[in-house]
Amino acid sequence: TIEEFVKRIDRPDIQAILRRFCGMRAPRKPSSRRKPISKAAKALVWAKTEGRCAYCDVQLNPFDGFEIDHVHPVCKGGTDDVDNLVPCCHDCNQRKGGRV
Repeated sequence: TIEEFVKRIDRPDIQAILRRFCGMRAPRKPSSRRKPISKAAKALVWAKTEGRCAYCDVQLNPFDGFEIDHVHPVCKGGTDDVDNLVPCCHDCNQRKGGRV
């Protein structure tokens, strides 16, 4: 049966052979990544500071180098709500990290 076949090939050694010689891959597990922030939300975040970094006040390019920072980080319970998001430059976003 199909179930028996799947059980037989669902072993690391068999999967390695299938990948190498047949180009087959085991089904991927669903991603646990968050949904990306929508374009509409990005536009609202951009408008909050008229395109300036919320931390160092440098003018940002809306098409390059524009990052969105969570004021209250997601790892500490923050959300993707527009009120929790600010535009910032790459340097400020990296410097802040997961801190509040």
